[in-house]
Amino acid sequence: AAPRPKAQLTAQSRLPRPAWPAAARGMAAQAPATEPRVLATKAERKMFQEGEVRPLLESLAVQYYSAAPPPEDIVGFLIEQLQQQHCLPPPPEGALDEGDADEAEELREKVQELKAQLEALQAKQRR
Repeated sequence: AAPRPKAQLTAQSRLPRPAWPAAARGMAAQAPATEPRVLATKAERKMFQEGEVRPLLESLAVQYYSAAPPPEDIVGFLIEQLQQQHCLPPPPEGALDEGDADEAEELREKVQELKAQLEALQAKQRR
């Protein structure tokens, strides 16, 4: 097994974070925004989760729990914080257009198919 990365403290979080190689830390900056990120191996997924997802969630949690009083609209608050942190434009408002609605329906159907497959596999395993 590969040795675990040493933890280091960052000024922003003061929580231990893995000391990833420079190439791994820059992984998000290298991928163009239009192409989906492909995490082919378990190690890549773990590195992405620990290096990008977890710090983002920790930051959002700190901001939410440090707000006094806590915001009632949690989703709206989290969207605003993400916009501010990453200089993102506001999400589109209003109903989905026809193409988006079709895509959403296709995704719902695919989710139902996958759930049925999962249930069949779980039932087969129990036998």
